[in-house]
Amino acid sequence: MGRKGEVTRQSGLLRGVEALTPTGFVDVEKLDIGVPLFSIGVGGVGYWSGLVKVDRYSYKGLVVSLDSRSLSLSCTRDHPIATYSGKLTHRVAGTLPKNFTTWSSGRASNYPEVEPKRELELRLAAWFCTDSYFSSYDAVYLYQRESNAYKIRELLDYLGIPYKEKNRFRDIKQICGKILKKSPEALVTFTMSRLVANSVGVYNNHRLPDLCRGLSFNEWDIFLDTLVEADGTLPTGYVNSRVVYGSKEFCDSVQAVAVTKGWSASLTEYREGHWRVNLNKRQTRKQSCETQLVEYSGPVTSIHVSSGNLLVRVSNKCHFTGNSV
Repeated sequence: MGRKGEVTRQSGLLRGVEALTPTGFVDVEKLDIGVPLFSIGVGGVGYWSGLVKVDRYSYKGLVVSLDSRSLSLSCTRDHPIATYSGKLTHRVAGTLPKNFTTWSSGRASNYPEVEPKRELELRLAAWFCTDSYFSSYDAVYLYQRESNAYKIRELLDYLGIPYKEKNRFRDIKQICGKILKKSPEALVTFTMSRLVANSVGVYNNHRLPDLCRGLSFNEWDIFLDTLVEADGTLPTGYVNSRVVYGSKEFCDSVQAVAVTKGWSASLTEYREGHWRVNLNKRQTRKQSCETQLVEYSGPVTSIHVSSGNLLVRVSNKCHFTGNSV
């Protein structure tokens, strides 16, 4: 294996592996030459690296299957995995020890201070991505429980945005079959022009807006904090952990951005059709898993990027893998 993880011609990834592109995760079987793929360099700094070579072939024989809480991958035995041992290295999948450390995110290279107005606009953009409704009549609505509504109200007032506010009391007795011990708080609705959301870069709440990909490290943390505040939770002992809830499409987009900003991220379907993103502010993850050899018959994709590594996702868990040729 060479300096950038180049291995024998039989090295490759099996079906079910996705790579991160600027527009989201794409099945490696559908990648074309030239598409940018997310990579890491010295010190774990993330950047986009072009796909320069891809080969696809049929394979029959023993392959490696790896699975742990934060890692899943099926590949040929000689495929390299990006690992951490004080620096970025590559180790062949078939010879991995039980305990090793993988790279799971790339960090931003820019840490500029965020101007006060910019911070307010980022927080407002995050609210529009969650508890909102975009009508077909050029209006957008923000919803929040009465005890938390002041956060939206203060943002709108500070930014000088005109809006209408209305309280609605909800006569709800149960949620998802669970009987409520007391009535829920009043729901506060803020109504304003749809152009307000557009002015901060948000056009719908199906997925994160394009502006998120270009956010600095500090800007992303501000945006993420408000996402969690609006529709997420802080786990017990949450110093570096966050959880964001949403549709599969929305959670996909949060994960795709988070892993480029120094956050490890995995997805969980905690109830049918209900998803969450599990976030941890770290770039490496310790793994403890046995290398399983299993029989396989099917397609293999060999990928070569100019950086020597790329971020992949399998079973909604992300890590970096090396080149295959």
